[in-house]
Amino acid sequence: WQAYERAVAERSEHKEQKQKKKVEKDPYLVCRDFDFALRHTRALEQTYTKTMNSIFEEAKALEGSRLENTKAVMLQQLEVEQAALQQQLKNVAHAITTVKAMNSPEEQSLFFA
Repeated sequence: WQAYERAVAERSEHKEQKQKKKVEKDPYLVCRDFDFALRHTRALEQTYTKTMNSIFEEAKALEGSRLENTKAVMLQQLEVEQAALQQQLKNVAHAITTVKAMNSPEEQSLFFA
């Protein structure tokens, strides 16, 4: 019970101190300060939102151009590889034709002549 009585006494003292406390600032001025800070914060939020939207759009555009550039480079590389492979295929076909045209007796006579 003593703890309860002490808590009740402290609470009533706290209420009395609150009531005795003098107003240090005019409530009208406090509200004006709050309104000014709120308007300022909202203006910052709008600026942030607009800026982030433009940054997002710019990032999308840059990403699109990056992908297009990468695609162009990859296509060039693959076309070069395709041309090299086609040339290699022609060389292999020519080698096959040359090997098939070999005539053993004729080759021997040219070698030992």
